[in-house]
Amino acid sequence: VDCLAMAGSLLLVAAATSSGLMHAWHVDLSSAATGRLDERSCVTTRLAQAAVLSLRCAPLPVQIEGAAETVAFAAFAGIADGSLVAQAALDLQQLEASAGRCSHAKLLEAGINDLAVHSAGDGRLLVAAAGDDHALALAVFALEPQSLTAAPPRLRLLSSWRLAGAHASAAKSVCWVPPQLVSVGLDRLLRVWNVEHPAPSGSPEHEQAPLLVEASSRIVSCLEPGALALGSAVEGFSGRALIVAGRGVDVGVFRGSEGSA
Repeated sequence: VDCLAMAGSLLLVAAATSSGLMHAWHVDLSSAATGRLDERSCVTTRLAQAAVLSLRCAPLPVQIEGAAETVAFAAFAGIADGSLVAQAALDLQQLEASAGRCSHAKLLEAGINDLAVHSAGDGRLLVAAAGDDHALALAVFALEPQSLTAAPPRLRLLSSWRLAGAHASAAKSVCWVPPQLVSVGLDRLLRVWNVEHPAPSGSPEHEQAPLLVEASSRIVSCLEPGALALGSAVEGFSGRALIVAGRGVDVGVFRGSEGSA
C-alpha cells in the first residue's frame, strides 16, 4: 500500500494484491470520514497475473495544454516474477482507462521486495528495486507525451541495469537519500551506494542506465531486516535518522556527504 499527496487536500491511496490487482482511491482529507475508504470511489486495474510484492506512487509534474501545471501520478509495482510494471494517469478515471498502456520491464530474476522512486529533476524518474535474487536494479523512465492530450499518458522505459550480488542474501528494502541509495538485505548489511550517471549518448533510444558504486556498509543489529525508514531533516543537525526494522530495530544516523550510515 502507498499514498501520495495530490492537489490541495486530495490524497491518492493505492493498494496492490497477491492476485495482481491494484485498488486506488481519492480521499479528500478536508471532508473525509476517518476509519474507512469509500468502496464506491474505488478504481481497480490489473497490473499482472502474478502477485504484487511492492508498490510505490510518485508525482509527475506535467504541462496540460491550455492549463496551468498540474500533477499527474505514476504507480510502480514490483511483481513476484521479478518484473516491474509502471502506469501513469492524471486521475482515477484515466488510470482505469490506461490499464492497457502499462510499461513492463524484467528487472530481476526473482520477486521485487521493495521499490524506491526518485525524480531526477529533468522529467525522468529513477526507480530502484530490491530483489529476492540478492540483486538490486535501477530503471529510468520518462513520461510521453510531455504535453498531454486526451490520451492517457504512458511511462517509457529508457534504460535499466541489474547489480548481481549486491547482497549475500535477499535484498529486502531500498531507500533514496538523494543523490545516494541505501539498501538492506537479509545478510544484515546496510549498504550506501553512489549513483554514477554515464555520459549522455545524445539519443534517448541508446541511453545507458546509471551504475551503483558502493560507498560504505555496516552490519545492522536487528535480525532478518526487512524495512528501511528515513527521518526528516532537522535544522542544525547534519545527519538524518535511518531506521532498519526486522526482528528488532536498528537506529543510525545517515550522513550523506560522508557516504556513511
